[in-house]
Amino acid sequence: MVTVAGPGYSIEQGRSEGGPKRPGGSALTSRPSLSAGMTGISSRIPTWLLVAVPTAVAALVNFLWIGRRSLWMDEGFTAQMVTGSWTEFWRQIFTFGDGNMVGYYLLLRLWPFHEDEAGLRSLSAVCMVASVPLVFWIGRQLGGRAAGWWAASFFALWLTIVLYGQEARSYGLLVLITLAAIAVLLRATRAAEPRWWIAYGLLLGLGMYVQMFAALMVLPHIVWIALRRPPKRRVALAAGLAALVAAPMLVYIAHYGNNGIAWISRPTLGSLWSDVLVPLSGYSYYVLVALVLAVAGLGAVVVLRQRAELPTFVLLVTWAFAPLLVVLGYSLLVHPVLVVRYMIEIVPAWALLLGVAVAKIPARVASVVAGVVVLAICARSMQRYYSGGEFLKAEIREAAALVASQTRPGDAVVELSGLQPALDYYWRNVQRPTAGTGGCRLWVVASDDPTPPESAAAWHLVWRQNLYQVAVALYAPVSENATGLDGAQCPAK
Repeated sequence: MVTVAGPGYSIEQGRSEGGPKRPGGSALTSRPSLSAGMTGISSRIPTWLLVAVPTAVAALVNFLWIGRRSLWMDEGFTAQMVTGSWTEFWRQIFTFGDGNMVGYYLLLRLWPFHEDEAGLRSLSAVCMVASVPLVFWIGRQLGGRAAGWWAASFFALWLTIVLYGQEARSYGLLVLITLAAIAVLLRATRAAEPRWWIAYGLLLGLGMYVQMFAALMVLPHIVWIALRRPPKRRVALAAGLAALVAAPMLVYIAHYGNNGIAWISRPTLGSLWSDVLVPLSGYSYYVLVALVLAVAGLGAVVVLRQRAELPTFVLLVTWAFAPLLVVLGYSLLVHPVLVVRYMIEIVPAWALLLGVAVAKIPARVASVVAGVVVLAICARSMQRYYSGGEFLKAEIREAAALVASQTRPGDAVVELSGLQPALDYYWRNVQRPTAGTGGCRLWVVASDDPTPPESAAAWHLVWRQNLYQVAVALYAPVSENATGLDGAQCPAK
């Protein structure tokens, strides 16, 4: 059901089991709307079951082997933030400008599972699973029960969603709060109570504490509000509340600027395709083709037959592409910030576009076949993820275990390439070398070339092993004596 609300009026356009109703209860006898197409799913199936099936699938694929792969560099930083002392936590937030995801870090610190990879990642998995019912609800509001079911099913099997649902970073929470904000906005523009606008404003403000790119979710909201024209005082209430809640984080971001993103390179046409669009699609060209066909098909139907459904179509298209275009433009004109994981909030819109398009194919058989084909494409990507080494993470856990198993008293270690937080997490409960270069032997762990930072003449390579995206090397002093470089007495060999 959709509401068109404006100053002094509220017109509801909806579809019940018996068709659209006038405010007085009589059925409207007008041309069928886009949201009144073939359902493809029997209306006799309980709604809770339609929600439960894709939610259960999402739970399975997000939690399956969630701790199988090592923490990678950014996840190591998360582990450092949530397992250290509160003093160290706040020091890193306010000294190094690492508070972009402070809301996520705080929530994960309160999360009771920090002992292994699965526990650290479980919060992200829970957020992705909790997002499935929201996708269903939004799809149902915009295109009917079948659209909601197809969209939720696609979303549950979308590889990009599972990849970041199995990562100890804030992107699962970003997806959840993006969907919650859209859902509450749809409810607010339909209801008369101001409480929904208050909830909407709070969600917008809190989103900034999850990830600063949450600000991009207002782009489709603005379009929807402009088309639906709700009372201006309600919009002002939500906007003011959002600004008030987000103000401290906005000041923080303005102060620290581009800290932490200097490594991002300026995008090219090739990198936009291979590093952003393809990963967002779940590493499937077929999904991108299906998405283009869905947008073209829905656009043609809206323009040629069902112009009353233009707000729904514009909302989904704006949500699906406007954030990406804005970030691309900023990256080209101001400073590079375009990274695939920062754009994950548009993936639900892609799933919803596909769900609505499949559900509205006029022929029931064609609708079901199209939906099954898209599901098969998503499942194929999922099979690739779980079956092989195509989506491996850097083997930092294995490198830490290797060093720990061979460490002798008096050894030192140098952790390069930003690997220190993850290595320290794995070494927290085992014997480890002393950090620095003063020791009888020197371990160097790096993501590329494990060369000692000191003069090459001071050390000679004893042994090296290359792991996936990590290299471990052992060095000894050139001078064969019983003392290390710092003068410490070394044990006999």
